[in-house]
Amino acid sequence: MATIKNTPKTLTISRQRVEEPPKVTFGFEHLHNVSWTDTKDVRFFKDFLLHLQKFSSMTWQAIYSAPRHGLGTETLPISAIKPQIIGIPNEIQKLLVLRATGDNHPFLGYREKDTLQVVFIEAEFGDVYRH
Repeated sequence: MATIKNTPKTLTISRQRVEEPPKVTFGFEHLHNVSWTDTKDVRFFKDFLLHLQKFSSMTWQAIYSAPRHGLGTETLPISAIKPQIIGIPNEIQKLLVLRATGDNHPFLGYREKDTLQVVFIEAEFGDVYRH
């Protein structure tokens, strides 16, 4: 009688390098001198820098899936912005709104690849858009 050997199947796994999604970066070329230039609150800037540090360790996917009043985002139509917007591409119809501080002061910008081009930093609620 013939015997059948149970031979294990070989699985070959290639050693491809898996790229991590890029982290979020920030650009300030189109930052308008509205609201943030008038504040004298040092704590606001400290909190804002800490938030930028947190966002910089995140991917866009993580930001899009986070709560909007936390480390997430929402969009706002250009038509809702109070100050005149200068220097951004014409095709931009909405700005992304992220939180600059723990008390929900926003900063707004548009995404250009993996960079958020910051357009406004709102130090006082209502300076940039109606809440």
